Amino acid sequence: VEARVQEPVELIAGQFARVQVVLKTVADAIVVPESAVLVNAKGLQVLFVLDEGKARQRQVQTGIEHKHKVQIVEGLAEGEPVIVAGNEQLTDGAPVRIPEPGKGAKAPAKAGKAAK
Repeated sequence: VEARVQEPVELIAGQFARVQVVLKTVADAIVVPESAVLVNAKGLQVLFVLDEGKARQRQVQTGIEHKHKVQIVEGLAEGEPVIVAGNEQLTDGAPVRIPEPGKGAKAPAKAGKAAK
């Protein structure tokens, strides 16, 4: 890969450089931790939301992935509680218990919120 720098920089031929190129940014994107998004047996991307104490599976469409976060383009509304751990063995409709803060993590799953 070749790159041109706009400002003079002292470089030596063959020198290694680490660069980050931002190709696209999305304002007001809904993002979740990458651990929340699973691929089911049919090859579809899904996640689980917490709905009245039960796990509800949702098919989602993902967008940009960056620093362990994934943009959700379709299938999730802002603010919905998303199960981000213990979700690998969940099934649709399974009961989910959230531990009280400071009581220990004995629950099978933990929830976060879809963030903007």
